[in-house]
Amino acid sequence: MSENTVPVASIATSLALILILASNLVDISRTNDAIRAAKAAQALGQSNAAKAEVQLNALAQGVQTLAANGNANAAAIVAALASNGVQLSPPPAP
Repeated sequence: MSENTVPVASIATSLALILILASNLVDISRTNDAIRAAKAAQALGQSNAAKAEVQLNALAQGVQTLAANGNANAAAIVAALASNGVQLSPPPAP
């Protein structure tokens, strides 16, 4: 009787290990899919942030150009930005 239990125990242990490995493989696959989805969502956010940065830089340069040309409202905006610690790069040369 003990001769039959050894192979059965060995087979049962092997099957248990195979099931555990298969379960881990499924979990890894699901995690990988979730990471890829998060990366894609983050890339979209970064793209939108880059577009907003370009637009804000263009707006800041336009305000600074207006201030340099004597527009009082633009000069007030530049002064308010400077008082809040925002430094604008020099306006582009025409």
